[in-house]
Amino acid sequence: MSYKKKELEKIALEAIKDDDDILFVRDLVSALPCSRSTFYNHKLDKLDTIVDAIEKNRISLCRELRGNWRKSENPTLQTNLYKLIADDDEADRLNGTRQKVDLTSNGKEVLTGIKVEIIK
Repeated sequence: MSYKKKELEKIALEAIKDDDDILFVRDLVSALPCSRSTFYNHKLDKLDTIVDAIEKNRISLCRELRGNWRKSENPTLQTNLYKLIADDDEADRLNGTRQKVDLTSNGKEVLTGIKVEIIK
């Protein structure tokens, strides 16, 4: 069967709207009545309307999961949520990757911590 690009775009957008489990382009391709090659030949994977609709499903799922994590009493879920919303310093502390760096200028200490030799 031959499909027009606009027709396939409309079918794809309806499928994404109806099925919030479509989170990736490959999920969408399997939900359409056309072949994978037809989908890509029409460059439907590049259309902003389709990319944005899939992104909306992903964002919606992320929000739902974060809401569940927030309400959970599970410390692992709470820690992971905190890592997602933390600023860089807090995330580094949680991950154990925080390092203090000491910069010097003409022998005068500017910051404290690990000393870095500046080669001129």
